[in-house]
Amino acid sequence: MEKQAVPHPKAMTTKAAAAYLADCGYPTTHKTLEVFRCRNRGPKYKKVGRRVFYEQAWLDEYMAGVVVKIYDPSEQMGG
Repeated sequence: MEKQAVPHPKAMTTKAAAAYLADCGYPTTHKTLEVFRCRNRGPKYKKVGRRVFYEQAWLDEYMAGVVVKIYDPSEQMGG
């Protein structure tokens, strides 16, 4: 029988990380985080075997660096 390693108490699963981001005002789903990982975007993460974990500090760091751009069509006009 193989022993499963217990993740660090600060480590969150992808679903827990998405919920944490959403609770902090950054609506994100676990599917979005999966896509981000495939595209080398999003918050830092670690893999233990096939399992992925996020640390709260990494999610906070990610949120601090997120720049929200608001589209303003008047900026596109040559006016």
